[in-house]
Amino acid sequence: MIKFLTSRESCLFEILYGLDIPARKSAYLNPEVAQKTPAYKEFFDFTYEIMQTAVPYTIPEAADVFDTLGRELDRALGGRQYPGSA
Repeated sequence: MIKFLTSRESCLFEILYGLDIPARKSAYLNPEVAQKTPAYKEFFDFTYEIMQTAVPYTIPEAADVFDTLGRELDRALGGRQYPGSA
């Protein structure tokens, strides 16, 4: 089950049908994704560049911050909310 859920095909399906934000780099780099949902490709390009130099750290409020951020990003990338108001 885990092998299937983390497979390239499964992640590609998730992103193309708006089910989830995949964890695999290959899903974001797929030409079909860039054509159908360019916001995901832009999001990946932006975050991938940052992650190359990111330094991990811990903050006590991280769970609350990432819960809110994830919800707002999902709405904006899914077209349910204007990115400027997210």
